[in-house]
Amino acid sequence: MLYISYNVLPGWSAQAPVRHLLAQHAAVMGAPGENSVQRVNASLEFCGKVLEHSPFRAQLQPLLDSLAEQNRHYLAHEYFNRDWAPMHFSDMANWLTPAKLNYAGSAQALHNLDTFDLRPDQRELLAGIGDPLFRETVRDYLVNRRFRTDLWVKGARRLSPAEVAHRWDQQQVQLLQARDQVTLTLDTAQGKLQLLSQYYEPVLDLLADLRPHAVAELRDALRDRVMPNDLHEVLAVLHGRQQLALVQNQAQQEAVSARCQAFNQYMRTRAMTNGDIACLLSPATGGCFTVGRLPQVFMEGWRKEALRDAEQLADYAWNILQPQGQRMMRDGQVLEAEADNLQELRKLAEAFLNELPRYQALQLV
Repeated sequence: MLYISYNVLPGWSAQAPVRHLLAQHAAVMGAPGENSVQRVNASLEFCGKVLEHSPFRAQLQPLLDSLAEQNRHYLAHEYFNRDWAPMHFSDMANWLTPAKLNYAGSAQALHNLDTFDLRPDQRELLAGIGDPLFRETVRDYLVNRRFRTDLWVKGARRLSPAEVAHRWDQQQVQLLQARDQVTLTLDTAQGKLQLLSQYYEPVLDLLADLRPHAVAELRDALRDRVMPNDLHEVLAVLHGRQQLALVQNQAQQEAVSARCQAFNQYMRTRAMTNGDIACLLSPATGGCFTVGRLPQVFMEGWRKEALRDAEQLADYAWNILQPQGQRMMRDGQVLEAEADNLQELRKLAEAFLNELPRYQALQLV
């Protein structure tokens, strides 16, 4: 399996003229010794002057204004590289054909569900296109996609419908959020959609214990209320929203648990003095999850010191950060007063406690 993420057309078409002018100014007019932030600011200012005298001002000024509000380090990375070539999906497919790689789908589960990204008339248009690669290209035009996260496979073998159903039945899933924290609204390319409660509520009720459940178990329990295809879509959506994990069976979890826990303990100990690695391993899924330095510090306070409320966890973290000369930030400003630092840490500790059921479900704590 091959994963590729890349900027794509047509989504970047409007930005191309502005990006070219910004990059050319930085390359040709940039002063020696300027850092990246200074180069970005100078190029933005010059581009604004050009647009004042350009017939394209009405078309491009809103884009330039939005760029001016963004982080300068992001702009330097995204717009000022020497090599910048957003491409069509079909170009990527053609480049990978000699390697006998076939498109499998998006790494973002929700992008594989046309129901949420496309209107009925758009779905009808795509249904009339037989070639799967051309259909993906047209789909990008329909949603004006700027960025793709593609999965490609070599030597793909198609499963029969019976095999697909059997794989679904065997798959174990586990809810990662408290039941009352899962909302039934979804942000899509069409805007905010309301998910159908008659399908989602019964599934969420069964998963509310935050324990693994086989899909076959869910299917049997919901036989009279939710059809299998609807159940599969509900699970796919919850997984795409990162509210549900695909988990390994008990034997697989036990085989890797000790190594994962040893790694996680090393990371949490390292987080006491260093925040450069923000990940922990989950025996439940066999995967890695992003967990920042402070949540790791809070985990240690929760585990080792049995600290259970936000105020205790904030004090614990401050006693670690303060001797190291580290301070919290608010609205881009470094906080110097101890009371302000503790106030900010309490907010983060409360967020950690809200996420704790998820960390526990993933066996990260």
